[in-house]
Amino acid sequence: MTFFTWQTDPLLYDEQPVQENAWTTANKLIERGQFEHIFYDRAALKLELYPILVRKTDFVRKRTSDRILARFPFKVLTEDEIAAINDRLLSLAEHVHHYFYRSIDFSIRSWRDKLRHYLERGALPFPLLRCFWALEPELPRYPKDYVAFESARGKRYKLPCKVTKQLAYLCGVVNGDGHLRTHWLHIVDESKEHIQFISRLFKQTFDDNGILFQVENAWNVELRSSSAVRLFHFLTDHKIAGVKYPFLREPLLFRFLGPSYQSLYWRGAMDADGSYTNQISFTSTNRKYCYDFQCFLQKAGISSKLHPTKLQAFMVLVPAKHTLAFAKLVGASHPKKQADFYQLLRRTRYSSQFAGLKPTTLTPDGYFNFLLLPGLLVVGLKQLLRDFRAGRSYSTMQKLFTLYPGGYLKYEKQAHAIPLSLVHTIVQSYYQQQKSLMAFLAEYTPPLYFKSATSKAITLPFKPNKELLKMLPALDPRETYINLLIDHRKLLQPFYNQFHVILNSSRLHNRLVTHFLMTFFDYGLIKSTVTNDDFAILQQEWREVLILPTSA
Repeated sequence: MTFFTWQTDPLLYDEQPVQENAWTTANKLIERGQFEHIFYDRAALKLELYPILVRKTDFVRKRTSDRILARFPFKVLTEDEIAAINDRLLSLAEHVHHYFYRSIDFSIRSWRDKLRHYLERGALPFPLLRCFWALEPELPRYPKDYVAFESARGKRYKLPCKVTKQLAYLCGVVNGDGHLRTHWLHIVDESKEHIQFISRLFKQTFDDNGILFQVENAWNVELRSSSAVRLFHFLTDHKIAGVKYPFLREPLLFRFLGPSYQSLYWRGAMDADGSYTNQISFTSTNRKYCYDFQCFLQKAGISSKLHPTKLQAFMVLVPAKHTLAFAKLVGASHPKKQADFYQLLRRTRYSSQFAGLKPTTLTPDGYFNFLLLPGLLVVGLKQLLRDFRAGRSYSTMQKLFTLYPGGYLKYEKQAHAIPLSLVHTIVQSYYQQQKSLMAFLAEYTPPLYFKSATSKAITLPFKPNKELLKMLPALDPRETYINLLIDHRKLLQPFYNQFHVILNSSRLHNRLVTHFLMTFFDYGLIKSTVTNDDFAILQQEWREVLILPTSA
């Protein structure tokens, strides 16, 4: 058979021995279009653990005293594996001899003796098992959802080979409150209860509670496992013994696996760096990381805003209207943040729901009656005022309409916008009531603009139209502003067509448009709140998705 070495092993990710923060990760594989290389069994979401836990740099001898084999995790063998290896002991020793070329210079006989020793121990260095896979390619590598390992010192632990939702959540926590070092990772939080919760998740995931301890007012849980460190680094790109914040990003793997995994990842991140005091917010010094969060929320129909903070960080703010949707999408597992979230959810909220046109606000000829808009001003009637004056002096016109000094002149020169009430009087007189005010305004050329005393000039639709009516259910007008119930970019063109207003966010502050909507359309007020029972159901859903024991 053809032998290969650790330098040419097709399973190993890195082309050359490189330092830990240059290792190939899931993000890098996905960016290269090598998504399938992450998995041993894609359908079952089982990771190919060997290249995650074993790196080419592990085979490089730096000192003559280096114990190369002690660097690797030892796979705990089943009875079937021990029997199968015994049957091919000499062949395996030969393969291992070639595999460790330029790393460990043992003879085939020496390797055979070592293999016998490992079989008696019941655990085999992972690279030796990898060589056995080459001899027996039909042998299932990961028959269960986890793999049992033993450290060089004999400590037993397990490692998940299946991507689970607990693992996705822990990745979010680690990227927020976690720190990775070569042989251990620890997570710090002010809440002892939350650290105990993380410890239980560690037990479920790695069969190790970790070590809990307190430093001043902070609680820590430390997991001493280089294999767990390598797994988290592979999944998240979290730096090992380096500054993590500039490199934070949403793991692409969870994005590919879908919203259920993304939601749990971002719950972990929110439990670490989020807040539910007064408003939902998420803070990070990494702007790109915040943008990843915004993109995730946006795909779920939840809008957000990004604001710089005074501490050279960035904060994602989620509007109050999305509080319940956020609770259902992301949720919280941190006990204190759950309590804050409950206070936020139990506030009574009001929203408007489009219920149709107000027929009584239309004129007999089907126009919106703009006279119902108090204080409406018109821009663009220069020619009408000039024609109506018909050579009379400005002082005459001023007296005719009881205007302030210079008033008519300023209206005619378009220095000031004209009150609609004055336009109404002029149109009635000029056309001797043969043409209605609204018909005149609609037919006037060039098109007219309208404004209030404090707003910029905009256009207003003169009659109900299909584009306007289709857009109205997505608008939630309040007293002084309008909430957009869908992504504002979907409304950019129709809104501009109707009002010549450019939407820049999910909220529009324009009194005239607000008054227009409230005057001519019926928006029923809906009251909503989250009760104690509602919140209890949410909490149960948050617990169940992490598959925690009832006592958790």
